[in-house]
Amino acid sequence: MISYRGAPSWFITFAPADVKHLLCLYFADNKETFSPELRCPKEARRLIANNSVAGARFFHTMVQLFIKYVLGVGTNHRGIYGDTSAYYGTVEQQGRCEVLPHETEGKCPRKGGECLV
Repeated sequence: MISYRGAPSWFITFAPADVKHLLCLYFADNKETFSPELRCPKEARRLIANNSVAGARFFHTMVQLFIKYVLGVGTNHRGIYGDTSAYYGTVEQQGRCEVLPHETEGKCPRKGGECLV
């Protein structure tokens, strides 16, 4: 990305907490309708540990929402860091097989973002 767009303006790490998020608990459960239900931490961890697809769906959803609403890519508004000309993200696996995203973002005068992955 540096040779194509220049040095990134931001390096961002965010950690979506799957065992505490109602959307991930909904993905992990077998209920068809979304009705927020608080669970004890032990039950929440067990539910998500037994359904790795739910964790992956939640992670994908959170990253897509971050790119759209925080970076402003694919929208008609600026991101909270300004106009995004490019972004690049990597993930790292944590101890219990959850992933942690790391993003870099570049700026340029024109609107829109281009994924360089």
